[in-house]
Amino acid sequence: VTGVTAQKFADQPYSDERKLEEARQWRPHFLVVTLGSNDAKSSNWDVDEFEKDYRDLCVEFLERMAPRPQVLLVTPPPLYVDDAYEMQQDVVNGELQAAVRRVAHSAERMMNAPLEEAAKRARKPVPDELISHTGIIDAFDTLGGEGLRRRGYFAEDGVHPNERGTRLLALTIFAEMRR
Repeated sequence: VTGVTAQKFADQPYSDERKLEEARQWRPHFLVVTLGSNDAKSSNWDVDEFEKDYRDLCVEFLERMAPRPQVLLVTPPPLYVDDAYEMQQDVVNGELQAAVRRVAHSAERMMNAPLEEAAKRARKPVPDELISHTGIIDAFDTLGGEGLRRRGYFAEDGVHPNERGTRLLALTIFAEMRR
């Protein structure tokens, strides 16, 4: 769904989208999610709310689904044009990248820590099928990173990957899923 945010109180929250309910019912083995660029609009950005709401979205999928999916968070691609669609380049190309990584780690820990504690008390290992897995797919560096080295992979708006960039991103995601 294009244009959505992880934050629940932003201009277009993913939590309000019908596609979210469809995704819940589909019960996938992998969830590949790219959120954050639209959260980085000057009218939306709140790093604490972003991390909390994005983590809660990940945990919701990890809790409700059988089989438990592997959640792969894609770091947003670099923003080549500051203030395009009101997105803050310094946020997208800086603070947001670390925030997405913290979300992946936090969601995984939120799910696994209680299981690990209970297993430790029982002196037994946590069964593999109960372990939650989150991962990161680095679209930021793949599509140019902080040096903005791949402008030719983006549409004129400097926000959206063009066909060449989309192809590279798809190959990157596919390679990560095969690991």
